[in-house]
Amino acid sequence: MNAPVIESKILEKQREYLLEQAKIRLSSSATQEEVSQLADEIFYRYQSCIGKPLFQARKVVYGELPFLEDYYDNNKEMEKDLGILFSELNTIATYLVDYFNYSQSEKDRILSIVRSINGVVSDLQMLTEETTPNTVYLKESFTNYDNVDPALTPVENRSMIHTQEGVLTLRRTNALNRSIGSKVRAIQGNGIAGTYFLSRKVQSDSDFENYQYVSSQIKNDDPKALIDGNPDTVFEFEMVNIPESYKKRSFYYDVEWAKGKEHGDLLRVKVVVQLPKNETINWINLNPYHAAGSPGTVNVYSIRTSNDGIEYQGLFEKDQFVLNQEINKTPQSYRAEDLFDGSENFAKTKFSGQGVWSFPSREAKYIEFVLEQPNSYKELLGQEAFYRRKKDSTSFTRIRKQEVPSNIVDEKYGIHTINSDYEIKKVLEAVEGWRYAIGVRDIDIMSFEFAETSEYISKPFLLEDGIKKVLLYANEKVPARYKEKVSESNDWIQYFVSFDDIDWHRISPQHQQPVNDKFPAKVLSVNDNESDIENAFALYKQNLQLKELPKQVRLKIIMKRPEKTTEDEIPLLHTTPLVEDFALKILTEQKGV
Repeated sequence: MNAPVIESKILEKQREYLLEQAKIRLSSSATQEEVSQLADEIFYRYQSCIGKPLFQARKVVYGELPFLEDYYDNNKEMEKDLGILFSELNTIATYLVDYFNYSQSEKDRILSIVRSINGVVSDLQMLTEETTPNTVYLKESFTNYDNVDPALTPVENRSMIHTQEGVLTLRRTNALNRSIGSKVRAIQGNGIAGTYFLSRKVQSDSDFENYQYVSSQIKNDDPKALIDGNPDTVFEFEMVNIPESYKKRSFYYDVEWAKGKEHGDLLRVKVVVQLPKNETINWINLNPYHAAGSPGTVNVYSIRTSNDGIEYQGLFEKDQFVLNQEINKTPQSYRAEDLFDGSENFAKTKFSGQGVWSFPSREAKYIEFVLEQPNSYKELLGQEAFYRRKKDSTSFTRIRKQEVPSNIVDEKYGIHTINSDYEIKKVLEAVEGWRYAIGVRDIDIMSFEFAETSEYISKPFLLEDGIKKVLLYANEKVPARYKEKVSESNDWIQYFVSFDDIDWHRISPQHQQPVNDKFPAKVLSVNDNESDIENAFALYKQNLQLKELPKQVRLKIIMKRPEKTTEDEIPLLHTTPLVEDFALKILTEQKGV
């Protein structure tokens, strides 16, 4: 998608108007000299009005009556100028929409590139820790569709790849946005909502209007923006302060709003969203907004749900509700510790740092979010200041806002007379301060339903040398409710490899341990020798006898969920296992182990 180009129509419309007027002035009997003279006049006027309005004031001569023709021409040109400007405003509005859509598209494209780079970094991390010669890693992080082969799986059986979150789930059969019709029940914190006190320098012919409050154009203080599903509306919560030196100069007048240390302070806000009624929910998406120049982070301290607005429980454990997760927009596809650690903690999924949480389904009417901002950034802040002086004096004295008559408080910036003796100057003074800010574009509270079984089949991974051994690493999450029968705990996500697209051989990820006597092998060997086969049981290894060493391999993942729990028969259609990453470790023929 190419960036839209703004094409102004002002000059074109001015030219059309001047030519139209020229046609009116010229009659069919006009001489060549008259035509040339008018053409020169029109060309000169067109050049002179570039960047200016068409209107040329025809002033009345003092002491004489105005000419009707001049009055008519003045009004006609002003009308044409206003028409051109309104047309241009419509054009600009259209381009603003196009630019917003373009910027959103570019943001998604860049994030996709970042996710791809993230995957490459994790690949490199694995390779730096690998000392075995002739080893190849084939890794998938589900941030795109490059490695899936949809032709081998019918749509109704196909697992769903969530590229933004970077995970694989069961096929989604239904999606309900529970945020629709909801309302923000409460907002509490140690700051204020909006962009108040933020200032910007503006061009002005007045000595008193050099700065303007951002909030006069963009308030961002409406809580409805949190749940309206509109990406171009934003809610901000802030804590702002200005230097002590400015406060002293202004005698600490009217600076009660200024709070927070520049470093080492914390802005916190609690937001409670109320659904129309108790609804089943299992997925939450919080889309942050970061103001220009801000640190670009926000911390989610906790998320809790409640049926009655009194007793709350955490997303993953009833009494353990603290998350302390910093939100960014890329999947955490690699970790400082082991890349594939076998953790099944849903609170630590790689997409939770993106503002996305998949959790055990539950009935809820109230969802409470506690957000924090520990980092401030430099910001230009404005303070309305009032000064008073006697009319016969040249110096003003700073006074409190409460000392100013109410009619002056609401007046525009400038000098205002209050009586025959005194006048008051109202100005907006700007100073560099600091701001803690929490911004949110949208909160989506979802209810997803999933199929009972789905499968994923990769494209064939091609190698130059023959394959001797295959091992599998995987990051997966299986809901605790699935594990009522320990003997089935490894069966909700099953992995298979194939070398010929016909025979499939089940393989266990390296982190899994046997839970029954049918535990699949962790190592698949091809045409191994007898001494290795003797150790196969201890290593959970299986030897495959093939005609020749294969040079391609596919991976198939079969995902399942129970229909309902065994003990209390709770339906589980709102649950799904997850696969975050997998990697096939392949030892090839020449220097195989």
